[in-house]
Amino acid sequence: MVLNKIFGNSRRNYLSDNKLAKYLKYATGEIVLVVIGILIALQVNNWNTNRIERNDEQKLLQQVKNEFQLNDNQLLEKIERRKNELLSVLNILQIIDAKRLTQEQTKLDSLLASAISVFTFDPVNGIMNQLIQAGKLSLIRNDSLSNMLSNWDGILADYKENENNYLDFNNKNLRPFLYEHFNYRNIINNRIIHNDISYPLMDERYQYGNEIGNSDLKMSEPDAQVIKKLENQMASVISHLSYLNAQSYGIHDYINRIITAIDRELNKS
Repeated sequence: MVLNKIFGNSRRNYLSDNKLAKYLKYATGEIVLVVIGILIALQVNNWNTNRIERNDEQKLLQQVKNEFQLNDNQLLEKIERRKNELLSVLNILQIIDAKRLTQEQTKLDSLLASAISVFTFDPVNGIMNQLIQAGKLSLIRNDSLSNMLSNWDGILADYKENENNYLDFNNKNLRPFLYEHFNYRNIINNRIIHNDISYPLMDERYQYGNEIGNSDLKMSEPDAQVIKKLENQMASVISHLSYLNAQSYGIHDYINRIITAIDRELNKS
């Protein structure tokens, strides 16, 4: 209002005195001041917008970091469980090599109970799904980090494909073979005793824990063909689990790269 009064009076004075040149200078000055005011307002608005987006990015990155840390902990747990399973399979091969399948039936049942376990990686992806579906990935200004997060689904899909291959082998080949040629009741009873019957998100309160007891029937000495098939089955288990663990370590490294990149961005604040 003050500027309008000042410039308004100046315009009238210069026009009344026919001082057009001086009026044009004042008019130009008035326009320049208006433009400067608009630019300052835009700059303040952009600064405020950037500040809000930066705050949103920081909150989002912290949530993504927490989710990946949770998933990494689960992944490392599954790696260790598979390592134990591999040890059981190697012990089974040692019993086969020693030709003591019937003499060590109790131990064999326990080892087979471990050998048929399937430990799947079941990551929590709520924040990542929200990030992609809501189009919030653009909030992350670090291009390298943004690309790693964009590739997460593809890496996970490749891993799950191999995991599902082992799951199919386990359900369609390994278990039917053991069901036919070995005492499956004893194997399942050992899984119950050692709490090996578990599924993702299963509440321990509802986990089946009643022992079904071991069979009174003693296993007869398997023929050479059955022993050969058992060796081949165990070799396949080793192949699948070793590959899954190798891939799991790769995913573990990938997750750590993401977490490291997120930490660098969070430390910039």
